[in-house]
Amino acid sequence: MVAAEAAAHDARAQLIRIARVTNLGELTASIAHEVNQPLAGIVSSSNACLRWLGQDSPNLEKACASAERILSDANRAAAVIQRVRSLVRHEAPKRERVDLNDIVDEAIALAQGELDRHGIGFAAGDQEHLFEAFWTTREGGTGIGLTISRAIVEAHGGRIWAAANVPSGAVFRVSLPVSGARQ
Repeated sequence: MVAAEAAAHDARAQLIRIARVTNLGELTASIAHEVNQPLAGIVSSSNACLRWLGQDSPNLEKACASAERILSDANRAAAVIQRVRSLVRHEAPKRERVDLNDIVDEAIALAQGELDRHGIGFAAGDQEHLFEAFWTTREGGTGIGLTISRAIVEAHGGRIWAAANVPSGAVFRVSLPVSGARQ
């Protein structure tokens, strides 16, 4: 009887360790994904800036626009790190008013290159898995982007879902409560 209780205790302890490691892995993947997005933008905008400046007749207007995107992306990466620090300190998340149109415009600008290279949609059987952590349809994808998106939307009292688009592609819809309203 004592041996069985000890074995059960050891099994519970092992499950707790596995759960912690799994949560740590998910958190690490989430942080990496969140930081990688602005870093990719910095690299892309830096290359564009160098191209604009390297022309026989440098296009200073476009080079300046690229430099502004670099600064914006660097600030976004710094904000991710700050949010991680707040999370580690168990601080309450900060909510602030934002212009949803600006967020959508920024998301489209960030995703446009990827959409142009890949905007193919998903297979019918994939829809039920789209928001699962570490499940991806993209080769080399992390499978964490839509999981993070869902967590953010739900943390704000909203809902996100996807549907296949005809004839190709996908449509993602987000429903958020009106400012001040709680669901």
